[in-house]
Amino acid sequence: MATLSRLTLTNFRCHAHFRHEFSSAPVVIWGANGAGKTSIIEAISLLAPGRGLRRAGPTEWAQHPPHAASSLVWGITAEVQKKSGFMTIATGQDGDDDASSRVVRVDGKNVSQQALLEKIAVVWLTPDQDRLLADTDSTKRKFIDRLVYGFDPSHATRVNRFERAMAERMRLLRDGPFEPAWLNALEDQMAQGAVAIAAARAQMLAKLNEMMQQHESDFPRPALTLMNETEDAIQHQPALLIEEQMRARYADDRGRDKAAERTHTGPHRCGVNVVHATQHRAAHLCSTGEQKALLIRLMLGYVALLELWRGDAPLLLLDDLASHLDPARRDALFHELRQTRCQFWLTGTDKDTFQSLNPHAQFLRL
Repeated sequence: MATLSRLTLTNFRCHAHFRHEFSSAPVVIWGANGAGKTSIIEAISLLAPGRGLRRAGPTEWAQHPPHAASSLVWGITAEVQKKSGFMTIATGQDGDDDASSRVVRVDGKNVSQQALLEKIAVVWLTPDQDRLLADTDSTKRKFIDRLVYGFDPSHATRVNRFERAMAERMRLLRDGPFEPAWLNALEDQMAQGAVAIAAARAQMLAKLNEMMQQHESDFPRPALTLMNETEDAIQHQPALLIEEQMRARYADDRGRDKAAERTHTGPHRCGVNVVHATQHRAAHLCSTGEQKALLIRLMLGYVALLELWRGDAPLLLLDDLASHLDPARRDALFHELRQTRCQFWLTGTDKDTFQSLNPHAQFLRL
């Protein structure tokens, strides 16, 4: 179980300086709107690669103006306890750093953002994700890929390499020069990447669907299916054969892709079908409340699978979630959360919303 035992924020969002120590118990952060509750769990979400739960950027994270006593534009330091011992994760921007980047250090040593995936898992749900299961395929693909990262940190690298190769191929098709050898090399990289990405997605979703089916819950179960020819082929054909087919397809599609200025084949075109497994109804036809319940069940299943796979429970961040559930489902959520081994974090405006967590939780008022 990963436990965040101390968190320090400097010039982050509305917090000029914040420092607090925590036990392994669940954390409830409550207070008025605008007090900085979400900013604290956003900071924790930046212990993972990327732009955090608000999908923001470095220029938005910095407090304006920065606190005069600090040389940091903004900074986050977390002390985390795992089975293997303590580690310190720090991320931020020094005064001399490029404002568009952030530095990451683990135990004082500079590392890449991707290296964080091997150190700790962080999972979150926010109000913006309420209708995620009924959103566009693009949004659902990005969500699925983030779930895969928790199991396979190299998946992020594969996705980035595929997208770069695809963009370079399109540039050559559009602007030239037409170099067959160069195009062949890019299409070979794309074919290998497409198969690896499809296989990683399919493997994770198969395990997640199985995990959700095995565990009883008061929340309805979603069933997720990938809708793409590559994902379909993975189930029945050897990877090398599919790569060969993909290379041939990319070569054949050069004219069509150039005319349309987009690549017609690949993991970037994968659809994600989500249904209410009991009612056999598409998620986008379910009510808003049902969609939220389906998403909660999905994330509870993912957390259980992640703990089983990694041997270590993730940090689970739930921003303003409980206040949007009816009392029965709220109590059901708290009950299921307590069955996990996660240190989970909840935010809300009303302390009474979380009373059924007493005496199990630690409460922080802002």
